[in-house]
Amino acid sequence: MVKKQMKAYQEIKGKDRTQIIIERDRIPKLFKYCSITDNNLSAFLHDEIWATSPNRFNDPYDSVFCYDKNEIIKYIQGKVIKGDNTKYKAIFNTNNIKETVDKIYNDIIEKLDSGRNNYVVSCFSEKYNSEIMWAHYAGYAKGFVLEYSGIELYDLSLDFYRYSEEIVKKTNYFGVDFSNLKQPILSTIMPIIYTNKKYNATKQIKGMIDELFELYDNTDLNNQFEGLQKFLYNKVNKQEDFDGTLLYSSLCNKRFEWRYEKEWRIWGYNINSLLLNLSPHLCMGKLKAKALYLGEYISEYDKIALLTIANNKNIPVYQMQTQVNSDRCKLVKNKIL
Repeated sequence: MVKKQMKAYQEIKGKDRTQIIIERDRIPKLFKYCSITDNNLSAFLHDEIWATSPNRFNDPYDSVFCYDKNEIIKYIQGKVIKGDNTKYKAIFNTNNIKETVDKIYNDIIEKLDSGRNNYVVSCFSEKYNSEIMWAHYAGYAKGFVLEYSGIELYDLSLDFYRYSEEIVKKTNYFGVDFSNLKQPILSTIMPIIYTNKKYNATKQIKGMIDELFELYDNTDLNNQFEGLQKFLYNKVNKQEDFDGTLLYSSLCNKRFEWRYEKEWRIWGYNINSLLLNLSPHLCMGKLKAKALYLGEYISEYDKIALLTIANNKNIPVYQMQTQVNSDRCKLVKNKIL
């Protein structure tokens, strides 16, 4: 009986969330499937790890979550009735409570829907010999797969997270004091949790609503920038512990049908917007691949090009090939360099 691979992470289930703890030294080798494109060849040549916004994924339902619409609307309505309704109507240019509630709700949902653009993700797999993935992600087995050290990917993801925070501090358009900012400890490399249940984010959205009304209440209609600056300053200096439940659950949960991918992800902030760059793609850092796997149906031209790059990097190269048995077949690797 073949032993199952020991997990490199722990799931700690609580009342309101599941916490994922990554064990760095037990992360397995991870593999990136690539089709033959100029961008993928350039990334391999220059040892670059690129990520993209989830809204560019082939699965349009990736990185989404659920919520109770009626409960959220009632919560906003209660806030509007108890608060300075006249001020809220002025901020949103509305005539009555219903219009104000609808405007705030639509604004929140729009921000949540566009929130996928705030992060970038790079995807990997524990498997290099998945027929389905070679077909879907490596150009119908005409592309290639790169092998990486899981530990080195962990370190790269953490370095990118720290770099992103420095960019946030340096750009700092609103002049917020970050001197007392408590640094959250985040695992920025995560395994996908396969489940048919989407995360219920109603509780987190209510927390966002509380923060938004704090902003509205602090807003000076004659100087809205000053109100926003004060709000951000107070938020940063509260030093609240970061709750990554919504982030992890949206970025790292997929439906059970995708379990064959055995996927891991590196995620990070999309700092392109801070650098005045609207591209959905972002280089997270440099990392040399440990090995190259060529698709079974790769063209001779592409094979020569990839072999040349791999030879210059002094990394092993494997050719994938179908091994046929009496009642089944499987992909196997043959070392050619």
